Amino acid sequence: SYTKEMAREYLDMGFFLGIGGVLTFKNARKLVETVEYAPLDRLVLETDCPYLSPVPNRGKRNSSLNLTYVADQLAALKGVDRETVEKMTWDNARKLPFIDADLPVTGGWKRNDIKIIETERRQKQVKS
Repeated sequence: SYTKEMAREYLDMGFFLGIGGVLTFKNARKLVETVEYAPLDRLVLETDCPYLSPVPNRGKRNSSLNLTYVADQLAALKGVDRETVEKMTWDNARKLPFIDADLPVTGGWKRNDIKIIETERRQKQVKS
């Protein structure tokens, strides 16, 4: 987990911060402080799959299906609705250099988006 001071250094260097299931843990005080400090336009969601599932699935295998719990917690800390978190973190992820810039702009993500995106990529590759 990040400390607020570490986050400040990474943000000053232009990096994004990846926020995962640990944010939902009772003992995530440092990460909560970091998330409260960091601007939403510099955060992305991550799974840490197969580890660190968010509450209420802690201890079970993690997957991207659990991102809704992280998004809910992030929304509560930022005082915005989950749709805002989904849209902003989706837009932020699209800015990363290893993400396909041709991904569809959906205005947020849904549970099946990752499967849909992978299917679209494969279809593009087959057509090429």
